[in-house]
Amino acid sequence: MKPISLWQKTLTTILGLMILLPSGICLGEILTIEEEFSSTLYRDVTSTTADWDTTALNVHLFPQILTTRGNLPTTNAFQAVMGPTHLFLADGSAGLRSIDISDPDSPTTAHTLVCAGNAEDVAIGGNYAYVAVGSAGLQVINISNPENMTDEGSFDPDLAFAKAVAIYSNALYIAESNSGVAVFDISSPANPVFVRHVSTTSWARHVAVSNGNLFVSDNNLLIFDLTDPLDPSLTSDTPIDGTALKTSFAGDRAFVACGASGLQIFDISNLLSPSLLGQISEWSNCRHATATTSGDTVYAAVDTEGLTILEVSDPENYDILDTRSTVGPAFHVVLQDDLIYLSTGSEGLRIYEFDPIGLNSDDNQAQSIDLYTDDDPVARVALTAAYSDSIAFQVTVNGGTTWHSIIPENGFFQFPETGTDVRWRANLVATEAGGENGPILDMVRLSLDRLSSYGSISSVEDIANDDGREVRLSWQASRHDAQGGEHTITEYSIYRRYDGAAQSASAKSSQPGAPYPPGQWDYLSTVPADFESQYSLVVPTLADSNSTGTNWTAFFVRTRTTVHGVFFDSPPDSGYSVNNLQPAAPTGWFVDYSPANGTQLDWNPSDDPQFAHFRVYRSLVQDTPVQPGTLFAVTTESDYFDETESHWYYQLTQVNHEGHESQPAHPGLSDAPQSSSKLHLMRNVPNPFNPITVLKFSLADDSLPVELDIFDVRGKRVRSFTAMDLPVGEHQIRWDGRDSAGRGCASGVYQARLRQGQEQRDIKMMLVR
Repeated sequence: MKPISLWQKTLTTILGLMILLPSGICLGEILTIEEEFSSTLYRDVTSTTADWDTTALNVHLFPQILTTRGNLPTTNAFQAVMGPTHLFLADGSAGLRSIDISDPDSPTTAHTLVCAGNAEDVAIGGNYAYVAVGSAGLQVINISNPENMTDEGSFDPDLAFAKAVAIYSNALYIAESNSGVAVFDISSPANPVFVRHVSTTSWARHVAVSNGNLFVSDNNLLIFDLTDPLDPSLTSDTPIDGTALKTSFAGDRAFVACGASGLQIFDISNLLSPSLLGQISEWSNCRHATATTSGDTVYAAVDTEGLTILEVSDPENYDILDTRSTVGPAFHVVLQDDLIYLSTGSEGLRIYEFDPIGLNSDDNQAQSIDLYTDDDPVARVALTAAYSDSIAFQVTVNGGTTWHSIIPENGFFQFPETGTDVRWRANLVATEAGGENGPILDMVRLSLDRLSSYGSISSVEDIANDDGREVRLSWQASRHDAQGGEHTITEYSIYRRYDGAAQSASAKSSQPGAPYPPGQWDYLSTVPADFESQYSLVVPTLADSNSTGTNWTAFFVRTRTTVHGVFFDSPPDSGYSVNNLQPAAPTGWFVDYSPANGTQLDWNPSDDPQFAHFRVYRSLVQDTPVQPGTLFAVTTESDYFDETESHWYYQLTQVNHEGHESQPAHPGLSDAPQSSSKLHLMRNVPNPFNPITVLKFSLADDSLPVELDIFDVRGKRVRSFTAMDLPVGEHQIRWDGRDSAGRGCASGVYQARLRQGQEQRDIKMMLVR
């Protein structure tokens, strides 16, 4: 049988895969899988409906500025107009329909009045609706009670085909197809009087009024001056690319729906010569468009392609903000506040709400594909995530047959079954607390507790409080190390990498085809398999780490079975050992104060094999702790001469190559310079002090001047009181806590030294600011 080695099977890194040290008891090896959304490689395309954004490196909800509010099925919704309380709809063969829109989510028909012909268009003037009813001409309907509209009669003074209607002052205009525009006097609203026909270029399809001008959508865009409303006068005739179907206005802009030629936007600030600002040809049939007051946002009814919202502040560089498809053809759009009323023929009336920062809460799921490429089953999963607002997470180990909810940062979730198809999914739920951006998922990290066939190394740790060259190697048991396993595990063998020029007889080399990890390996030891969950063994390293560098030693664990040649090798892991023992204090430490020109320091050479150097510390204050500020000398010799004549207190330590420092040695002392009792520095008051203290002393001899010096803890002189001729007796000197330059001294310990001739006395003082 060919040897089976898990090492030969490449351990694939999924997104970002690392082996972690388990916390607590784990079933197997812990692997992490991290997704930061830098690519779509691991996205489940079918199940992910939210925006997996590789530019922003997150998952978020798609913007949705249109939200469906309500709909009302009708016969054939062509065009609508907003009345004082109701919406009035030209509903084809059903006639004129008044619609209660007080609840936009549930619009209802208040009343329907059948007309003399198909209701094509409607305009409102006071309490009357004027309906273009095709071949039947014009019909007038009293709408003062929208719940019970009444017919005032129809008028057909030889009209060709009444397609559209508009009102200005006391005049009413009907687009009558190939007969141009018919003008009526509606001074008596219920009894329109025909005045005249106005010829147009070809086929008048729509009429609209803006700022005292009549706009006729013919093959071209015709503009008539309405100084006399009953006698329109042609101002300009502007060619159109395609056929002008309907025209609407916003400020100095006209929006002309041109069917297959799309939407054309004109600057009409100069009515004599309108100029084209831009043309949008996104659709097969643009029926109508209307704009917000600023003219920057346009709502286009585009037949079978539904509704499109565009940002057109620069018509040549427009942006499509949102779209909504419809079953019936979209003919006409009405805006009222944030609501959009769309006439969609046989589908009826549809109502949408406009929200410029809206989010699509329906398409809110992100899901991964299978992230796990190994054969060893996964028993538990922990999930960590970086996200805002509200997101619900689920995980599976069986490819989605069973999903389980999981709470981030809540430890491991134990699956009722193990599996090898590991996936996660997240449902983004927008809340008010989330603000306009909604929920955002920046990162997902899964920690997988997998049941490995090999003994998975969990740690390689130094042995504490030893003299080095050993580590404790710990590993998780193989998943087969149990009663009734697929394989019967007999033992675990430990190997150590040895990358030297020569190898021992037991060393194994990683040659092509060899079932060993790369490198050269020494067999170290074997541990029997006893159905334990974890194992450990103290093993030797090749060298200790110290202050000069870290010396790593690599190991791997081979899991052996009862079948010859069937084994499972772990990935290598490495660690390092340290000599943790503190070196002994130097011996033979002697301080000789007798030399006239300094102090002689002597001690025994070190016998520590890890010895690096000695450190000499000195201070004017006895028993000052060893610290960087009092370090005086570093040497590998066993003696030192301090040429300073001051009376210092010394300490000596030794340091090994690991950087460990011994405790200070206790010196033997020669007789320090003796002094008579003629000079006595008694004390300072107060002590501690801030910032003034008084030093008190006494003299028994007045033959020599007296000097007083103040030193800091490092031995630096900060203040001097020199050459004072004082009589025998007690004296005092006031120190204000300042140095010789008048600067305030820092808080700390200070040494006061009183000298007279060869005699000196010292005391310690504490300045506390």
